[in-house]
Amino acid sequence: MRAFSGTLMREGLPGSSGVFVTLSDFTTQARAEAKSIGLELVDNRDLYARVEKVRRKEPCPLCKDPMVLDRSSRGWWFRCTAPGCAGKRDLGADAARAIELLTEAN
Repeated sequence: MRAFSGTLMREGLPGSSGVFVTLSDFTTQARAEAKSIGLELVDNRDLYARVEKVRRKEPCPLCKDPMVLDRSSRGWWFRCTAPGCAGKRDLGADAARAIELLTEAN
């Protein structure tokens, strides 16, 4: 936290202009340090909640059940999880395009 806040200060930015994201949790000390400088913290639960809030549902082209986002060595794609359904939609290898498709307005 201190190293990150030091970088913000060196760049002439207030602590409130920073967001520190982790896929884990923050310690009590890290939360206290962030609060003292106004730094926003996003932990694993908050990040997941934010993604779910903007995620667009993608219906299967075959059965119309919702599909889930997945990734393979060939790139990003939606796949249907309905029993016996082989529906899928290729999103390509570009992760930014996958995020764009997930969050664009219906």
